This record gives sequence, C-alpha cells and structure tokens, in this order.
Amino acid sequence: DESTSGFVVGMSDSFISIHLVVSDYLLNGYTVYPISDIKRYRVVTKWNSMMARALKARRLGPVPQPKLSLVSTRSILESANRLFPLVTIFREKMSRDKCWIGKIASTTDRTFQLHEIDPGAKFDVTRRYRFADITQINFDGEYERALWLVNQSGSRKNRRRQN
Repeated sequence: DESTSGFVVGMSDSFISIHLVVSDYLLNGYTVYPISDIKRYRVVTKWNSMMARALKARRLGPVPQPKLSLVSTRSILESANRLFPLVTIFREKMSRDKCWIGKIASTTDRTFQLHEIDPGAKFDVTRRYRFADITQINFDGEYERALWLVNQSGSRKNRRRQN
C-alpha cells in the first residue's frame, strides 16, 4: 500500500536493498525488503525527472553497501548491525504502524534479540523477535543517526560526571 523511492543498491534471490530518496529529494538511509513482499514496481529511467535533477544539483547519488549480506534476514540484521549503530525493524503483518529501533544483541537460528532505544534516545528493554515476522529492515537513516548521536552525547556527559 505504500511506495518507496530510491536506488536499488543490492539484490539477491530473496531480498532487495534500496538507498532511499525522501520527498524533499534527499537520500535518507537504506531499506531492505523481501522480494516476495513487493507487489508492484516502476523503473524510472528518465534522468531528466525532477528527482534526478534535484539529486544531481545537490551532488547526491546512491552509495552501495557491498558489505551488507542479503542472504537471509539473519545475515542482513547481523551485517547491518556491524556496519551501522542502529537498525530499524518492521513487522507490518502484526503491527502495521510500528517499528522498533535498536542494536542486535544476539541471534539464534529463528530469533534475535533487539536492545531497543526509545524516542528519548535511551536504551530500554531487550526483546526477542522472530526472523520470520520481519517485513522490512532500515538503517543509516537520519532518525536513527539522530537517536545515536543524542544517546552518545548523553553517555559522554554521564561518564564526565562520574570522573
């Protein structure tokens, strides 16, 4: 029901990785979808489109993530967790309007634990999720970056107070 704009930067038999372009013609992180969940797609080949012209004027273009493993949901989460400070997961078949952001704490064959960060940029609970329930994985977006920066600046202040 939703549309995504961006550049395909990686693909496997099961997954597609897209460098996202947001509505104000800026690049904003990456998303990975199972190919089986994609109902329709449109390839824009006109490089004179407004999106292409705006990105070109801003000297922006897609940046592939070659170290991201697109073999399985587990490998995507593990490699994204190594490359970026936070990952965002979606379980749209169970909770349409929710996402969970954090660091992958551990994995098993069927599940993983996510050490979640709250909207106030504080690490909160650690919960277990099933790989099979994941419909989308995002990382390196501006919101994730902001949460991480605020969390890290708060951690530095707390360490300074303790010394």
